[in-house]
Amino acid sequence: MTHWELKKSKEILKGPMIDSLKDIIRNPKENETKIIIIEGSCGAGKSTLAKKCKDYYKKQGLLTTLIDESFITQDPEQKLKKYAENLERYRKNEITKEQMELLAIEWEKEIRDKWMSQIYFQVTNNLTGMKPDVIIMDRNLWSTIIFMRNMIKEGFFTEESLNQITKNYKYWRFFTREALVIWWNTPTEEIINRLIKRNRGGEGDLKYFRNLIETYKEYMPEVYQNIKVINRETLVTIEELDELLPEILNEKRTRN
Repeated sequence: MTHWELKKSKEILKGPMIDSLKDIIRNPKENETKIIIIEGSCGAGKSTLAKKCKDYYKKQGLLTTLIDESFITQDPEQKLKKYAENLERYRKNEITKEQMELLAIEWEKEIRDKWMSQIYFQVTNNLTGMKPDVIIMDRNLWSTIIFMRNMIKEGFFTEESLNQITKNYKYWRFFTREALVIWWNTPTEEIINRLIKRNRGGEGDLKYFRNLIETYKEYMPEVYQNIKVINRETLVTIEELDELLPEILNEKRTRN
């Protein structure tokens, strides 16, 4: 077992533990940290919104932590680019379905583990008295489900692999139970234009990203079925975003 892996709360409470941790597990609502999860397809503008949110709360004097996917986008080994290259090889029948699935499983497990590690680090920070007022997450652990659903649509991933990779996700739901989830639902062509403009390694397959956008629309309500969701079109200027931010962050509309 790695140092960050979580067990069921009942199992944890049976073992030796400091009182403050027991209080958080037994009474999670007493933790007053506001959690904001920003979701959306690649190129939707999530990172811009996340930074705007962080600046907004900092101006209010609130201690704010931003958790993001920099372990992917700033990876010196460029694993995202390598994954995209393998996907192209699969489409050209240069590697088999089985080979592509093995590569995808390895990739998704790594992303899962790094998200779990970040969440665990944040929880343990709370126990040391360094608890932030606001945690902003630019995507999160559950985003991987949508990406794996898209892989299933591509034809090389299976439900069995998805279930195996996500079998422990239910133990981490405490982190999103009270979260405000913002689905930054940007129009498809605007997303495609942004991807072309930023020209990031591993993002050249526009067909893949069109499919991903549709997968987000299909599975967002399933992945976040019990969480508040804000569904907005985001074709706005930076100035307009600044004006809309207070309303967006205070909105608590439950999905019908």
